[in-house]
Amino acid sequence: MKRLLLLLLVTETAIAGELSWNLTLSTTLSETINTPEEDARYFESFFQLDRFPQEESPTRWSLREDYRSFHQPKIDNHEPASNGDAHALSLRWFAHFSQWQIELAPTIATSSNVLVHPDEMKLEDWQLHGSLLRSDTGPAAGQWQWGVIADSRFGRYLPYPSVQWQKNVGNTQIGLGLPNSDIAWRFRSDWSVGLEVGPDGGFWHVRDKNFRQSSDLSQKRWNASLYLQWSPPYLQWSPVRLASFRLGLNHYWRQEWKYQLDDGQSTYLSIPDLDTLQFSLFLSSW
Repeated sequence: MKRLLLLLLVTETAIAGELSWNLTLSTTLSETINTPEEDARYFESFFQLDRFPQEESPTRWSLREDYRSFHQPKIDNHEPASNGDAHALSLRWFAHFSQWQIELAPTIATSSNVLVHPDEMKLEDWQLHGSLLRSDTGPAAGQWQWGVIADSRFGRYLPYPSVQWQKNVGNTQIGLGLPNSDIAWRFRSDWSVGLEVGPDGGFWHVRDKNFRQSSDLSQKRWNASLYLQWSPPYLQWSPVRLASFRLGLNHYWRQEWKYQLDDGQSTYLSIPDLDTLQFSLFLSSW
């Protein structure tokens, strides 16, 4: 079986003053995926708007939209009980106090038809994402960051522990831990390569197109992203001051979709490993 090919376009940009916005677009081209009746296809996009105060402040705000579209195959002639258009829309607050980092992000994770008809919204559509992390210098060289995170990256909304050892060695930044690890090496003043590994799933409470059924949609997957990044010197373009361009190769594995059919039964769909090509652009006004 051929692997899915995902072409991921990531655009992160900023506008003048104290506002910046981040935009991610993606598209998926799919082949046959071990389903009895039809192929599965997938699309995802991402948008983020950050607000940074002009004066030095320990807090900042972020508006984020993570959209993933699932073409869910029929099973034994039963249609999926969801339109497959899943959104996670959140307003995020970040704060840094001494050794502590705090994030709170009320998130509505549901299907697109609920956002169009907000009177259909339920408490089950909401999740409180966030984190409480502390940074300490350990007995070994480097720094330890540990604490608790709550989100749905494991395919289910839940809190889980997080720990990571961080160290800078020359032009290399290292972060080893669970659930995420990363390493980046700046081999020239404006060029770097890196590797990021971690879970990248999601969980949504969705509806069918006629609002007769509500159910849960779960996506489980792990991602290893190898990238090359170019960060040119300080720019004189107004309002752009900083820019970075990234070309990455992502590998997704241990993928699984879980969704409900119109007969009320839940089904699991195992997705083959997925290789993606990613292009990223970051622009900043300060």
